[in-house]
Amino acid sequence: MGQHIREEEGEDIPGPSTGPGNGNGGRTKRGHDDEGQQIAAELQDRRQRMKDSMAEVARRRAAHFATFDTGGEGDGGNMENDVHVGGEHARSLGPWSTAVQLADARSEAKAKREEKIMNSGRDNQKKSTYAYEGWKPSRDPLSGPRHGDCVEKLKDVSLGLVTRLIEYVESLWGIPDDVRSQLADEVCKRRCMSPDAFRLFTKHVNSWLSVPDCSGIEEDVLLEGLLQALESLSLETIHMGLCGRGMTDAVAKSLTEEANLSRLTHLVLGGAYRLTDAGCLMLLEKAHELQIFGIPKCSRIEGRVVEMLPEVAPKIHSLDISWCCGIPRNCLSAACKRLDQLESISLDGIIDFNDDLVISGALDGLKGLKRLSVAHCTGLSDVGLERISLHHPKLDTIVLDHCSISSKGVIEMGKNCPNLVSVSLKRCALVHDDAVAQLAQHCEIQKLNLNGVKHLTGAAIDALVAYRKKSLESLDVSWCRLISEEALGYLCDECTVLGTLILWGCSHLSKEFLFGHSNESLKIIGRGDEIDGDVRIT
Repeated sequence: MGQHIREEEGEDIPGPSTGPGNGNGGRTKRGHDDEGQQIAAELQDRRQRMKDSMAEVARRRAAHFATFDTGGEGDGGNMENDVHVGGEHARSLGPWSTAVQLADARSEAKAKREEKIMNSGRDNQKKSTYAYEGWKPSRDPLSGPRHGDCVEKLKDVSLGLVTRLIEYVESLWGIPDDVRSQLADEVCKRRCMSPDAFRLFTKHVNSWLSVPDCSGIEEDVLLEGLLQALESLSLETIHMGLCGRGMTDAVAKSLTEEANLSRLTHLVLGGAYRLTDAGCLMLLEKAHELQIFGIPKCSRIEGRVVEMLPEVAPKIHSLDISWCCGIPRNCLSAACKRLDQLESISLDGIIDFNDDLVISGALDGLKGLKRLSVAHCTGLSDVGLERISLHHPKLDTIVLDHCSISSKGVIEMGKNCPNLVSVSLKRCALVHDDAVAQLAQHCEIQKLNLNGVKHLTGAAIDALVAYRKKSLESLDVSWCRLISEEALGYLCDECTVLGTLILWGCSHLSKEFLFGHSNESLKIIGRGDEIDGDVRIT
């Protein structure tokens, strides 16, 4: 007992092992224990101080969020002691205050953004006077939209009514082909193309069967409907979109065995991802009179059907193999050299279609080519485009969306292809005003797509009015925010045959242009926001 008391008081008590050979062993061990206890105590004290400091910061933060003082009166008016550094410029934090601040600043930010866009457009334009400058509305903008913008056509009302009640329709007998096609489009847009609706459209077919969306149609229903439609002696066109679920090699084989395909002249099977080259060849061998053939987005096509086209379908003059990425480049090159009768070919999304393939002469054999679509072929540049335009001067339609071309290639194309009436340059960001002016001057442009060509200014519009005001029918300048509403107003007033103007993303346009131009027959698409709170332009 006394030994334990003396140990607590810090006295060194020699242990039983203490002897001549271990004279200071007890004292050394005891010194190490004391040092360890001291370090542990310091660590514990440090942890406690840190916890207290964090608790104090938490209390100050809570008080800050509860009663935020922008004047810095808290903590004795010393803003440096505020938990949020920044003094009087400190932004009120927290999700609610941030949302309120962003909402309050929305209008100001939009005004600054539009001012920046317009200033940039003025800086990029040359310091010459354009014809559109000083344009004033020829119609009072306060009078609001025209009657055509507010009153829906009777035909559209009827189509909408039939579309909504399609499940109650018993027959489409006697309906013209063009109306049946529009009705099928509307039904597919509303996602109402059920098996019963599909059977309805395949009964009493005249010469045209078009169903843009067959994604909900199974194999048996698709086969039943096609066999029923092919019973019509006048059926010449079948256009099925998104038919991958139902269109298989087995369905193709059944069609060749049970139906007469010899009268077909148009056959398009879009999105048939279960259809292979074998199934396509079976259909082509029976459709001897086929002139237009399309298998866009058929991912299992490997090229054999393209190689065999000259033998099994010698009358084909239009081919669509867009996004059939399994077709090798050598197969594509060999087939194009033998299909000399082709007038239209769509190669959208074919990665192997690039400058090298064009330079090798893959398309040189298509002497009568009039329509070419190579959207999303990013390997095509000005070099390939110039060769295409040199060897195909009869082109009247070309689609170059998302290609790596610039103004240089477009200018050469305009010089070499004077018959162009439809050109699409969507998202070709390297195209400028001079290229559009060249197209307008040398080509008979009727339809022009400049969606996302962000460097265009009013100079391009001025050139279109100067050269094409009597032929331009459709123009898409979506997201071209450097084009002012004065230039667009001048375009609408001068181009009397302009029927469609697409303006998605042009938030800088106001009612001065939308309601002030004089073109009564013009349809503006893309201004979906509300004007003055109650008028909506589609």
